Amino acid sequence: MTILKREDLTQEKWLEKLHQLNFSAEESAWMIVEKPWECYLDYFSPTLITAESYRGRIFSTSGEWKWRFLPGIGYRCVFLGETDWSLLSQDDSNQLISLESKRKEIVLWGEYHKKEEIWIESKIPRRLKYPVSNPDRRSRVVLAVEEWQNSDGKTTFVRYREIK
Repeated sequence: MTILKREDLTQEKWLEKLHQLNFSAEESAWMIVEKPWECYLDYFSPTLITAESYRGRIFSTSGEWKWRFLPGIGYRCVFLGETDWSLLSQDDSNQLISLESKRKEIVLWGEYHKKEEIWIESKIPRRLKYPVSNPDRRSRVVLAVEEWQNSDGKTTFVRYREIK
């Protein structure tokens, strides 16, 4: 059964829970973190997430933990996944009962150049780095996602699963 949890946290509690997130040794986990001056995609490392990280997501094949800072509320955190490593208190899994899950893959920008060990996209004025192992085996990087849709086909939740 898929789990949906949420909680609004103070900055102190948010950072505390981020540092307590734990994944199995066999499982890769990634993060997308947004700060006012940068946005980056990398393997999960709690030390790279600071109070200035106003929005982001930590994801693996077992679940996704995302947050955004809301003035006057704090950090709104939501978890969606099969294995509950969220540390969040409010269980909203019943919201998923009437929804259908669909998986898809999104091709990310850039083609891999082995010599420079970087992805290059002519439409983007900077080189791209993606957290993938053995990049020379592939020329494109894919983000695997899961969409939860209602009976009209409207997407209610989107969960990032992995980068491959």
